[in-house]
Amino acid sequence: MRAFAILIVALAASFFPGLGDSGTSAPAEDNASLLALPDSGLLPFNLTGQEPVEVMVGDQAVPFEQYLSRNRSNEIWVQEKTKWAQAVSARQGGQAEILAYSPSGGHADLYLISYGSSSISHRGYDLLPGYYILNLSLPETGRVMMILAVKGQPANALIIDVLPAGAGMQIEPADVTRFSPARAKVTIESKEVKGYDVYVDGTFYASDLMDGILDGVASFEVSGGRDRTIKIVKKGEMGAPDYQSEHRRSFEPGLSYTLST
Repeated sequence: MRAFAILIVALAASFFPGLGDSGTSAPAEDNASLLALPDSGLLPFNLTGQEPVEVMVGDQAVPFEQYLSRNRSNEIWVQEKTKWAQAVSARQGGQAEILAYSPSGGHADLYLISYGSSSISHRGYDLLPGYYILNLSLPETGRVMMILAVKGQPANALIIDVLPAGAGMQIEPADVTRFSPARAKVTIESKEVKGYDVYVDGTFYASDLMDGILDGVASFEVSGGRDRTIKIVKKGEMGAPDYQSEHRRSFEPGLSYTLST
């Protein structure tokens, strides 16, 4: 298990370069994280009558009844209404319903990795075979990763992109009256680059996948009347940038802008 924990820290340092070399779960005092695994922990979850219609495996929607016929192992999901997914976007101040499944049970380790504060939170549980639920509060913006291991065997990873409250609203381009006159709407469009993240003044703000569609388009709002630096990053293997571009300009309040890249 110690080797697995070291691997988690190594992966976190690769995806989140701000993490200290020591791998400690306690961030620096001036970068303290409000994000943490709840004390309530993983609670037993009765799936009967609460089955999803489909699960997202990569970018494919698979009917849940069909998915059940697969040879399954330890799993972790985010529950979104009638579907389960492993990469989602959420609003700051909201909650995410995390579902875990283990066919055999045993000692489990759950890791919560925060991009914004470069911190790792860890909890251990003793699970019986079956489903479990955890309600995770999302007080901070940025990318969050969750990794589950049962009996030292890692399951899949979850990615939750936590957007600022009011950002990333899906608005028709012509309907400029639907967003605040003090803010500007920005749309990123790319025919070549898919699956990118968007940072505004160094803070994660949106992603191509935030609307559930990998189409090279991301929309969000920013406060108008000031210069902004928009950075578009697509990460490759082990978190290293595969593509990035940076743009700085002023956005006037109440207007819509399209940035093609």
